[in-house]
Amino acid sequence: PEAQRDRFLMRVPVDYPSGPEEHEIVDRARRPAVDIPSLLTTADVVTLQATTGAVHVDRSVQDYAIRLVMATRDPVAHDVDIEGLLAYGASPRASIGLVRAGQAMALLRGRDHLLAQDVYDVAYDVLNHRLVLSFDAVAGGVTIDDVLVELLTTVVAPRPTTGGDRWR
Repeated sequence: PEAQRDRFLMRVPVDYPSGPEEHEIVDRARRPAVDIPSLLTTADVVTLQATTGAVHVDRSVQDYAIRLVMATRDPVAHDVDIEGLLAYGASPRASIGLVRAGQAMALLRGRDHLLAQDVYDVAYDVLNHRLVLSFDAVAGGVTIDDVLVELLTTVVAPRPTTGGDRWR
């Protein structure tokens, strides 16, 4: 159900493996199991979660994430050409997911502050399972990818000014 899907942060599509990749999978499955040492402790994960939560979120970047989500609910008000293509748009959990996943991306990139680019870069995976196409869109051959391309190329992101930490 849609309400349960919305509780997952991301959906990352994974294609079937190629022939050579599938051979490697089968070869690995035939080998004895290997004892793999832990890379992180539970305490490490808790520390990483706290560090990610401490990544600074400028109000204009948060606004960008929220505008992306709101444009799925009211595309006309946000000048996004997807009117009638969605049965319903993304919930507030999507806004939270864009910011949180963006913070994690910023941290992975070695920054202590969120950029609009981080939000943009996680948006496909955060939004793709939260949007439901209308019957007319499905009948017309429209895909979620079509909707997301329109959304992400239309909603304007804030740009950093000189110094990289101030926004307009």
